[in-house]
Amino acid sequence: MKRKWLYICIAALLVVVVGLVAYPRVKEGIAYVRGMEAYAYRFPLVITELTRQVETATPMAGELAAPINQFSRVRGYIPWDFVNVVRVSFNSLWSWACIDLQ
Repeated sequence: MKRKWLYICIAALLVVVVGLVAYPRVKEGIAYVRGMEAYAYRFPLVITELTRQVETATPMAGELAAPINQFSRVRGYIPWDFVNVVRVSFNSLWSWACIDLQ
């Protein structure tokens, strides 16, 4: 009977020690997964908002920017040195608008 309790205590101590050794790795793994989820699901929203802010910060509609509730249409290809926002590609024509639906 006493030996049984000794084995139980040793097993419990072993579980605690293994848990303490593995705990930082588990926290690191969880942090990595959360970071990847944040990048995958939230980063596009941030980029979209930054694009909206940059492209609507103009008083009149032009070829590369337009105020909110006005369309902008690019009649030619995007210049290679265009760095205002992230672009889809150089060889596409864009028509876009940021519409305020409130």
